[in-house]
Amino acid sequence: MAKKQTSTSRRSNRSKVLEVRVMSPRIAWLGLLSLIGKSAKFACIAAAIVGIGWGVWRGIERAFYQNPDFNLQVIDLNPNTAIDEAQLAEIAEIDIAGSLFKINVAEVVKKLEARPEIASATAERHLPGTLVVRVVPRSPRAWIASPETDQTETRKQGMLLVDDIGIAYRCPAKQVELAAFLPIVHLPSDEEHPLQEGAPVSHPQLKPCLRLLDSAKVADPEAAHWIESIRQTTAWSLKLVTREGT
Repeated sequence: MAKKQTSTSRRSNRSKVLEVRVMSPRIAWLGLLSLIGKSAKFACIAAAIVGIGWGVWRGIERAFYQNPDFNLQVIDLNPNTAIDEAQLAEIAEIDIAGSLFKINVAEVVKKLEARPEIASATAERHLPGTLVVRVVPRSPRAWIASPETDQTETRKQGMLLVDDIGIAYRCPAKQVELAAFLPIVHLPSDEEHPLQEGAPVSHPQLKPCLRLLDSAKVADPEAAHWIESIRQTTAWSLKLVTREGT
């Protein structure tokens, strides 16, 4: 009886193996066809999305970037004592014949505010072709002369100025006339406190000299016009010279 059951079991196992062997290639082929079908659908969808995206971009490019109606026509720069329109275009690397949409206003602001003579700046596009830029120049308080900068007492473009909050910057051409009457503060060389454009002046002798200048202005609002120079001569004394040599 046991032998008969074993024989039946073996026939059943052979039948299953045979069925699997017969069916496996067919199943694999159908699975491959299904995978190819799904991949083709995905490829078609992806191609359609890419095509739509490309078409939209080309439409935007033609409607805005390549449309001559949106070319830069005007640079609207506020009156200031730091830069003019030509300098603005050079500093910000603006293509004056290009599209307004190709101008990165954030980059324009970044480049302008990197200039020591400019305290802050803003830039906006105004359609169809105007770039509006507003800059706040530094307000000069006094000239700075120091052996480390090889500067003489001549008040001219390129010499160092210090503004109301103590930032050093080189005098732009448009500020020469404005700053011509300002006094000169003489500072000795100090390796621990070097003068750097666009940075606060940390030289310890600057503050006492500016305090003396401020005191003179309190006594006489026109003091800056008759003070030639100020310097600290010792730890306890300052020397102020007038335009008349006193």
